[in-house]
Amino acid sequence: MRGLNLRWRNIVSVLTMLLVILLVILWVDKQDERSSTTTRLKGDAYKFFHLPRDFKCTRLDARGGMQADVRRTFEQHVERREPVILQLGDALFDASNGFRWRKWMKADDARQPDLAYLEQTVGADAVVMSKRAPFGGETWSLSRAVRKRFFSQSFGDFVRDLDPSNSTGGALYLGIQGKQAKLTGAWYQHPPLSALKDDFDFPPFMQEALQKIDEGCEVNGDGSISREEFASTLWMGNPRVPSISGTHFDAFHNLFVVLSGHKSFHIHSPNDAFFLHRDGVVGTVEDHGKPTTSFGRQRRPIGNFASYADLALSGKDDNATMWYNRANHGLCDVAAGEALFLPAYFFHRVTTSGLTIAVNFWANQHPKCTSPMHWDHTLQACVRDLTKWLLGRLKETPSRRKTSSKTSKTY
Repeated sequence: MRGLNLRWRNIVSVLTMLLVILLVILWVDKQDERSSTTTRLKGDAYKFFHLPRDFKCTRLDARGGMQADVRRTFEQHVERREPVILQLGDALFDASNGFRWRKWMKADDARQPDLAYLEQTVGADAVVMSKRAPFGGETWSLSRAVRKRFFSQSFGDFVRDLDPSNSTGGALYLGIQGKQAKLTGAWYQHPPLSALKDDFDFPPFMQEALQKIDEGCEVNGDGSISREEFASTLWMGNPRVPSISGTHFDAFHNLFVVLSGHKSFHIHSPNDAFFLHRDGVVGTVEDHGKPTTSFGRQRRPIGNFASYADLALSGKDDNATMWYNRANHGLCDVAAGEALFLPAYFFHRVTTSGLTIAVNFWANQHPKCTSPMHWDHTLQACVRDLTKWLLGRLKETPSRRKTSSKTSKTY
């Protein structure tokens, strides 16, 4: 009888501890909800910044240079994965920031691109461009290949098409080269950046932010990032009407620098993947933002549309519109002389206006970081591990626990 009472006492103690753990978990989840206007959904493990409704990007004034206070605030945004815009102004041409592209702009007006210099520097090298169909109407239902119509052309001919005085041009757009051209090698080995690569380096202030983007990151050496350790793209176009990309995400952190023109980023944080349904139905969102998609559970075929977001924007599907409207929407307007930090796995749709020249830098955590990329040191993780241990102990027989206890006393 005494042994039976002892066993019941142990069971009650364990159940009491489990109840306390459950209350702690509920309390932590409640704090997560209070930290954002977005209610967490089942399967949402994303542990960074959840976009609130009608979010607008914060602007940090860096026109006087990347001073200590600006760097610190920028690093805080990067650490919590919150999009932010840097107003660089003249700092856009500061060599200490890794930028030496003043020569890309006219000598008498740093706000206007010098197309003649770019044409002369890159020359007649062939590049891959896209001829974009006008936005809206039936073009949303066309495939990516049909809408963009990738083809090869000399860079010189492309630049002449960009000239505002050329009233017949304006539909061509230059973007990622290696992927569309099916080329191999690093970004700096292909035109046009093979001729322009010496005009910029990976920005030091972004290097420092990446060192702090993951807990426990220890960087080997001086922390400098070489060309082999990041990716970059030159984006150029002069659309007569706004050019709009499909809704997508990139698996890398992005620093997008606009030298000329204007870019509008319509964004959604990774937890809203449940409402965007890119290619299929999203089952879970991992702690670092990557969505896992079940293609077998797709609600309905979306044909050539990249996502339910684009299908909703086409106005052709009420069901897609219903889901899309549940997502929280954000807007980051990036003007000439500004740079946007966009975290990895953030969904975005980009609108390009005017004669636009931009360069972006893609990187994940700091390439020289010796620690694992994704950490799970959250309170929920500690509670989960403790719960597993307690359940394991509960399954053990009293005699086994007693033996284990005696054994541990001998050490």
